[in-house]
Amino acid sequence: SVRDACPGELLDCIGGSDTTGQETVEFTRSKGDSVWIVVDGSAAGDAGYFDIKVEKLACLPQCTNKACGPNGCGGFCGQCTSNAICTFNGQCENIPSNDQCDAAIAIDPQSLPYSKYGKTLGAANDYQVSSNTCPGGPSAATYGYGNDVVYSFTAEQAGQYVFSLDAFATTFNSFLYAVTDCSDIGGSCLMAQDATGNGAESVVVSVGVNETIYIVVDGAFTSSNGEYILYADLKK
Repeated sequence: SVRDACPGELLDCIGGSDTTGQETVEFTRSKGDSVWIVVDGSAAGDAGYFDIKVEKLACLPQCTNKACGPNGCGGFCGQCTSNAICTFNGQCENIPSNDQCDAAIAIDPQSLPYSKYGKTLGAANDYQVSSNTCPGGPSAATYGYGNDVVYSFTAEQAGQYVFSLDAFATTFNSFLYAVTDCSDIGGSCLMAQDATGNGAESVVVSVGVNETIYIVVDGAFTSSNGEYILYADLKK
């Protein structure tokens, strides 16, 4: 183990290693800093000869303000738990519960007008809309390469319903569309919109009694993800 103090407390331990072969501890300290390197036996009675090697690494890991992701030296700054992913800026984000259609958040028709704050950070890129496959959608390229989350809506009365993203609360280049079958986005897409800038998308969809549709909050491009507020209401 390598420590800031000897014997020191638990918080003074910089790092340690206990393997069946060669133990290795990598650490970063500034010029003039002192550390204590403790060579110990793993279990009671373990003792013997050893060789110790201390060397300065050619590469200095870059992990300031990063909880995960590459450290720039072939290693990683840390690992996220199984229910989170590492974002592009090195932070662990919990995977949203409505990452896919089979776990979509249901919009209660009794709650209209409806509003919901959410984040696409931590979600996967599950769905895209190809060009010329959706009314109001892209005509020359595929959109929806960003992280996406899904809402479902089952109408109690037939009518036209509007779903929109807040132009001020949405922090990324968003893309909004409605489908009836998530396994066939192109064949079941009802309406899509990619407004200029962040947010401000709005789709109006005709929904029959007891018909279920899925509203996908997506990012237009690969790096498009962030926070949003989704609105839903019966069109007046």
